[in-house]
Amino acid sequence: MKRVAHIRQISQALRKRFGDARTVENGIGGNRATWTGKPARVDEPGGESINLVIGMCGFTGPPDANGVVELAYGIAPSYQGKGYATEAAAALVGFASADPRVRIIRAHTLPERNASTRVLEKCGFSKTGEIRDPENNLVWQWEKVV
Repeated sequence: MKRVAHIRQISQALRKRFGDARTVENGIGGNRATWTGKPARVDEPGGESINLVIGMCGFTGPPDANGVVELAYGIAPSYQGKGYATEAAAALVGFASADPRVRIIRAHTLPERNASTRVLEKCGFSKTGEIRDPENNLVWQWEKVV
């Protein structure tokens, strides 16, 4: 199976769609669109567009006042286990790391070892504890210091 996207392509697509994170002003409207806007189209190597959504990735919002930004990702079940989540998460880490406001990148997983915890470990995250999410479910919190 051909790779749908590579880390460099995802990063380039994010920058093409939203611009360079380092140039975004922390103002009303423009900043939020960069961090939570519509997904960018990613083409196969060679430029052929396959127009197939196999998952989503993004941020829950722009960096907060403490420099914390949270990422999230999900891959369709038939495409899991092929490295796409790792590529997406690594691209998000690269995008967030380019913004001087970001000090910590955060993520949350189910409170058990699973594919998502392995993705975060591969991307340099460390488990920092257990917390309750807004629905009162126990989740593991992960962070990567930039």
